[in-house]
Amino acid sequence: MRSRFHPLFYLFFGIIILGTACRTDPKVPLILEDTVVNMRVSGDPLGLNYLLNYDGTATLIMPQIFLPLMDFNPTSYELEPVLVKGQPVIKEITEGADKSLLSYTFELNDAATWGDGTPITAKDVAFTLKAIYNPNYPSPYPSYFMFVKRIEIAADNPKGFTIFAEKNNASLPNIGNVSILPAHILDPNNVYDKYSLADLQDSKNKEKLSSNPELKAVAVLFTSPKNMGREGELNGSGPYKLSKWETGKSLTLVKKDNWWGDALAKNNSMLLAKPKKIVYKIIPDMNATISLMRNEEVDVLGKVSVGEFNKLKEEPFFKENYNFYTPEMIAHRFIMINNTDPRLEDKRVRQALAHLLNLEEVYETVYGGDKNPVTTPIHPTKPYYNKNLAPITYNIDKAKTLLKEAGWADTNNNGVLDKKIDGELQELNLRLTHKNGFNDWINIAALFQESAKAAGVNIIPTPLESRPLQQGWRQKDYELSFSGSAWIPAHKNLYQKWHSKSRGNYAAFGTSESDALIEEINKTIDEDKLAELYTKFQEIIYEEQPAIFINTASNHIIVNKKYGNVTTSGISPGVYVNEFALQTVPVNISNN
Repeated sequence: MRSRFHPLFYLFFGIIILGTACRTDPKVPLILEDTVVNMRVSGDPLGLNYLLNYDGTATLIMPQIFLPLMDFNPTSYELEPVLVKGQPVIKEITEGADKSLLSYTFELNDAATWGDGTPITAKDVAFTLKAIYNPNYPSPYPSYFMFVKRIEIAADNPKGFTIFAEKNNASLPNIGNVSILPAHILDPNNVYDKYSLADLQDSKNKEKLSSNPELKAVAVLFTSPKNMGREGELNGSGPYKLSKWETGKSLTLVKKDNWWGDALAKNNSMLLAKPKKIVYKIIPDMNATISLMRNEEVDVLGKVSVGEFNKLKEEPFFKENYNFYTPEMIAHRFIMINNTDPRLEDKRVRQALAHLLNLEEVYETVYGGDKNPVTTPIHPTKPYYNKNLAPITYNIDKAKTLLKEAGWADTNNNGVLDKKIDGELQELNLRLTHKNGFNDWINIAALFQESAKAAGVNIIPTPLESRPLQQGWRQKDYELSFSGSAWIPAHKNLYQKWHSKSRGNYAAFGTSESDALIEEINKTIDEDKLAELYTKFQEIIYEEQPAIFINTASNHIIVNKKYGNVTTSGISPGVYVNEFALQTVPVNISNN
């Protein structure tokens, strides 16, 4: 239908409206399509390949570029469809070669495409699951998917597939939450088509597969700078593409034109993507970050220390311009102990270290009186958290006794305990590594250093950037290290962090009994039996003290008020910039 008014009428009318708005209100309610969000991160990601990198910065950015089949709704915590059309059809196989397995049948969204316009198909899903097991690069995920036995692509539908898996209490969360990668880009010669998932999973084939030239070649492509995001654009299934990565400065994501998910977002909030651009500003120093926030050059700041958070909350400028949020996270903090270090192999030494950390002082001075103690890798909100295990108390005399029983004494009178190990005098000089820029860790390290001196233990706080920190974990080149663990809202999968055969077990702890319990937990569905197994595992951890557990974590988040009240969640990262849209735009008051 044609308009009855001349176009100049709309221009004239718009000028009147704008002029009126300028005179009556300095802030005009408005949702803009060109929203830009500036979010602080503390360091560069190691890379942006889902199957290889999982440091804090990478896990924040990668989901914007590569989507999973399903994801947890930040409000309801329910697993909801993202790349797939709906919930899977789940069946128990009662006969044949797959007897006792469960089958999960999915169908990908018809509209789902890669950044180059190529449809996302079941072949991409099969490729992703197989690529986890290429032995020519160190993926952290094999232990998460060993219960997956095979994938079958529907004969009559390239977007349909069925995954066959052992009964496991983590089956659907793990299968659903896997981010899918593009086979046509990362395996252009269809190398993985020659292998079944079982072939790649079988440890007996590892040596043969490691020397296979085709798998080595595809691994080189997979880990190339381009496919890690280091060169050029990184453009996957998600709403954003990486347009620029300036090392040590920022990573810029730009919303794709005509992204396929926009048409579905009205009925699926998991596909919302409002900002036109998201800039992750790399600022290791918290003081520098706060200075930029005063200039409104940083809009979102998470993982703020309690002291800093409370101080800024009372500052007039921040009160006026920023909102403050404290969602309780499904996470906890701990100090990882390298159980392979000969000085730390004796559990009495590890127990002594736990007695030398004054947790009450940590809670009071670092966390503003918030205690939230935790004694094991299980979150206290879980029904099977072992409440009978009391937090380890600060007790210098007990620590000294344990260290003496373990054979430690100050034989050279230099103030640091020593002991001959394999004929060589070793001293308890222990580096405590942590990620640079985290005030919580810095403050706890200083307290630990001071309290441990009284027992002859020399704690050496050692801040590091992400890459050397995680290299130290992988190579067991550390003594103590701050860490944290955030979980999806499902049963806790202990294999990755605590099974002796897992690459991700950076504490290098594991006994035959604890390993057996983890394996039993993974395949147990009965809730009562599961609680019994988790309880036993926690008792072992408490006795062996392979880590010093500190507390559960609240995420302290500060967000510019220009986005209005935003959704926060206990699921990492705690705040969802995809939903951000400018609620007000400043307009100068003028009578002209």
